Amino acid sequence: MTDAPKENTWAEPAETKDSFDKICEFLKQKDCAFTVTEHKPVLTCEEAAEVRGVPLASGAKAMLLKDTGKKLSREGVEYYLAILSAANKFSSKQFKKTISCKSFRFATPEEVHMKTGSLPGAVSPFGQLFGVPVWVDRSLGKNDSINFNCGLRTHSMTMSYADYIKAEGPTPHVFTDEEIELGDLPEIKEEKKVDNRDAKKAERLAARQKKVEETVDVKWDPKDPSAAIYGDREIIRSQVDPETRFTKKFVHVQDISKEMKDTEIIVRSRVHNVRGKGGLAFFVLRQQFATVQAVLQVEEGISKGMVNFCSRVPKESIVEVVATVTVPEKPVDGCSSACELKIKSFFIIDRSAPMLPFQIDDASKLCLNQAAEDQDLGEESKEDKGTVVKQDVRLNNRIIDLRVPTNQAIFKIQSGVCRLYREFMLKNNFLEIHSPKMIGGASEGGANVFKFQYFGQEACLAQSPQLYK
Repeated sequence: MTDAPKENTWAEPAETKDSFDKICEFLKQKDCAFTVTEHKPVLTCEEAAEVRGVPLASGAKAMLLKDTGKKLSREGVEYYLAILSAANKFSSKQFKKTISCKSFRFATPEEVHMKTGSLPGAVSPFGQLFGVPVWVDRSLGKNDSINFNCGLRTHSMTMSYADYIKAEGPTPHVFTDEEIELGDLPEIKEEKKVDNRDAKKAERLAARQKKVEETVDVKWDPKDPSAAIYGDREIIRSQVDPETRFTKKFVHVQDISKEMKDTEIIVRSRVHNVRGKGGLAFFVLRQQFATVQAVLQVEEGISKGMVNFCSRVPKESIVEVVATVTVPEKPVDGCSSACELKIKSFFIIDRSAPMLPFQIDDASKLCLNQAAEDQDLGEESKEDKGTVVKQDVRLNNRIIDLRVPTNQAIFKIQSGVCRLYREFMLKNNFLEIHSPKMIGGASEGGANVFKFQYFGQEACLAQSPQLYK
């Protein structure tokens, strides 16, 4: 339990009957019997028991507590009301366990008045009236009838404990020293905290994605003079004439050479990088390992709207361009091809998300600090002085990670080894077969299994390739 806040100069207001009237009306609606006694103003439980002429144990002490943790233990709940017998001693440690609260303190007089409408010493045990959850200690239930101040220091109310439970419906528990010593404590049911970190992370990413989309989204203008040679390509849904379906010939990026100078070609590839300013835009088109630079600039037949639209295409989008091959005087840095493409038409076949989990260039960098990639050491590594794409990010976005040249090379080597082995075996008159696979038990647990004896042990034919995926 935390220390109480420093005393302030709050001026205690005069009492009003608003809270008292609400309590009376509340109990009448609940059909509960009660009696009201007027007496001199009292502040303590002992004074109240004396003027009422009843045992101290029958007094219902109401304590307003405030959650002071950095994060509320229960969502939307800042205050709690603890009700106990006036003869018992409150155990803050046990109550903290009861409500699963990390830290709390007693409410200040000002907070008590603000939340309940009553002054300290006059707070009633009915949290429903001011929206505060109520816990009642087992000690109070040992009395057939209970007594308490009802919104005024000069008015006490008496009612049966059973009617109080019926009206308020508090949560019963044990949080006084005397009851704890008696033992037989009720089980504390800890609320299962829902781990919604992934959901919140997805919400943040969606919000960032939407914000990025708003900044990069440029609408295609049908009135643009160049509208016919750029835009998003519609899905054909196999409606193209079969006779003309394969007439379009694509050139692979790795096959573009200086011998093709001044030749018009069609290239379909991914946008690896793009940068544009004013009436000029540069693209790096990638197809597996091969990359080539393409240029789009405002000129006759190419409008500024077209350049603006194309320069906003997200990275990793698949595009189809018609371009003329040119050979620059100096090779383009960062591209495998020594040629350059002068774009004549530009269509987006498959538009990528504006914001990707990571960039291919970042994932392609040499990571000297392997621990930074394996562990959560932040987005930047001091040793590498750059962005580090962590292992879990790669695995969660494997479809993008497989486009990294390093990973492409691994599969290319694997494919090459298998091809060489197959070629060697075929040259030596071996026959490649695909035999049934034998396993020691049913892979799917089904009844239709082909079983047989294999060297004295039971075996069966594999039903599914899942074991080998």
